[in-house]
Amino acid sequence: MKNSSIKQFGLSFLAVITSIISFNFAFMKNRPGLKQFLLSLLATTISIILTFGISSILEHRKNEAAKKGLAMTIIYDMDQTIEKARQADSALRIASKTQMEIIKNPDVYDSLRTKFVDALLLSSTDFSLITQNIFSSNIETFSTIGNVNFINNVASFYQYRSLYKTQVIDVMKNRFDEGTNLLISVDGLLSYDFPTLFFDNALWLNVLTDLRNNCVKIMKLSEEDIREFSKQTELLDLKDTSNNGLDELMEEMFEAQEILKEARAKNKK
Repeated sequence: MKNSSIKQFGLSFLAVITSIISFNFAFMKNRPGLKQFLLSLLATTISIILTFGISSILEHRKNEAAKKGLAMTIIYDMDQTIEKARQADSALRIASKTQMEIIKNPDVYDSLRTKFVDALLLSSTDFSLITQNIFSSNIETFSTIGNVNFINNVASFYQYRSLYKTQVIDVMKNRFDEGTNLLISVDGLLSYDFPTLFFDNALWLNVLTDLRNNCVKIMKLSEEDIREFSKQTELLDLKDTSNNGLDELMEEMFEAQEILKEARAKNKK
């Protein structure tokens, strides 16, 4: 029985008992036994109402907490995806701009090629499927959430995330696996279409962000609560995807390559 139904039943029953007592008040003056019986009945009724009412309230709060916790977990997973898409947006923006500069002036290739490192690292981007699998395969998830609009938006988010991975991340990965190395030559660089990748990434970033924000509004969650939940979540923090000094290592590798070229040229003589 729902909380509102129990409350209505209790109030109605209590009203009936009160009416009976009020109606028979004069009648009960000369019948103390009946008066005691009705007072005991009233006390028992109040006790039952309080017991069921409190239990219902506690159950309702428990369900709401479970719903909020599950929604927070899904939003957290969405935020991890969006953060990676934002990092990709930054990397591809730089790569696209740098590619145009080199096309206009190929002589600057050697001095600018390290700017493509972050774009290359996109090929290793991956998304955890744990939360998605729980959402998709567990029927209790739908029962706990109990909101069709939220469920539809979440389903759309995961569907579009898969398309985003195919159209952006997998394209970079496949090109990298093919052995096309844009850090070796201008020809290798020209084989990449960074402007299109940048546009596609920006498009999917907007779509995913809109769906995420819709979910937050539907479940009436605050950004403050979401941030606090993120801090308390004992999941792997994927927000810091810095290249751990790879830029410096890349510079050293290029310098070593130049030294090797010179040494090989001298050795041939």
